[in-house]
Amino acid sequence: MTKAISCESDIDVLYSTFVKTVQLATSICLPKPCFKGHIKPYWLTQLTTNHKSMTRARNKWVSNGRERDNKCASYSQYKSAKRDFRCVHRETVYDHHKSIENELNETAECDNNAFWRIINQRKRKPKKKTTVFDDVSCRTSEDINNGWKIYFQRLYSENTNEPNNDSFLQNIAPLVEKLKSISKMTDKSKMIILSQDVQNALKTCQNNKSYGYDSVYYKHMKHGGNILIV
Repeated sequence: MTKAISCESDIDVLYSTFVKTVQLATSICLPKPCFKGHIKPYWLTQLTTNHKSMTRARNKWVSNGRERDNKCASYSQYKSAKRDFRCVHRETVYDHHKSIENELNETAECDNNAFWRIINQRKRKPKKKTTVFDDVSCRTSEDINNGWKIYFQRLYSENTNEPNNDSFLQNIAPLVEKLKSISKMTDKSKMIILSQDVQNALKTCQNNKSYGYDSVYYKHMKHGGNILIV
């Protein structure tokens, strides 16, 4: 890690080492989500087996370069495993819904009170849609439509009451000139990126976003400490 970077291949090696280290630390230190049976009550052991088989086939396909050709063995195996899992999943969900219907039919014939108690427990309560315009909560469809109407009228109309932008220009002009000077640098020029620059950039990154090709989340960088940034 202390070796000087002299070419692009050194950057690739350093980046690969960094990504593997973060992934290893994540798998060891961070807790993993556990299965919640109440979310998917239809889930059976057969589904777990098919899902693991599909995951292994996909990882093999990804390691082979994600080639999308039916002549590619890993791609065909992945699509076949995915198709098998989808079929088993649909059959299991159908059987689960069928068992619920049979339970309701039997309950309706035996105990009317128990039947309606089950219906009310499983009834989904409609969610009230609320949209806020100018600190005003709009709940009805008419109020929401009027709020969007006013919003787009303001957005596309010329605003003659804009404040003076001289202070904004004074703050942004040095940054623009700095970016222009960086873009004109030659390949041999050395540009130093400070740790504070990385920290400021991370503050603008939102949480709960999916990772990219390297499987590194923003949270890894934010909570990894100075050892990752430096």
